[in-house]
Amino acid sequence: PSNYNGHDLIAPLWRDECTDGSASLGDPYSDSLALIAIKSVSVDVPSGLVEALVKQQNASGEFFFSGEDGSKFADPDTTGLAIQALDGIGGADASAALTKAVAWATKHETSGGYWTSAGGSDVNTTALIGSALNEQGKSVSKSISWMIAQQTKAGGKGLPASLSAPKDPDVM
Repeated sequence: PSNYNGHDLIAPLWRDECTDGSASLGDPYSDSLALIAIKSVSVDVPSGLVEALVKQQNASGEFFFSGEDGSKFADPDTTGLAIQALDGIGGADASAALTKAVAWATKHETSGGYWTSAGGSDVNTTALIGSALNEQGKSVSKSISWMIAQQTKAGGKGLPASLSAPKDPDVM
């Protein structure tokens, strides 16, 4: 929905479109989230925003995330969001970027069925990129099995099953 409690959630995205048409919000993570939001309420996505996202793809197919120090590194979370954002956009450049991102994501899945982020196995990253690959018709059964194996009896990482229950000692 574009309206939540009287607030238009899409209008700020349109305001941020640059006058030169580039429409970038500054990084592929933000651009992907904006495209996903716009696609959810409109069939008319800003071509400048799509172009900006495509231009931010690295040659090997992944999208980057910027660290606090300004460094840029290959990021499976951002790549997963970009796959979701580019899905169904159409056009030669967006389709080529989508194909490259899917190939990169598929190549970087570990033999255990998960993706690493910041040097470790990560349920959030695996869920995000696995969902994106599932949308593309890729098998993610190994990833689902891995994520289920990470879940504790309480349902979360050391969290109680309810507020009144004692903390479950079985943590990830």
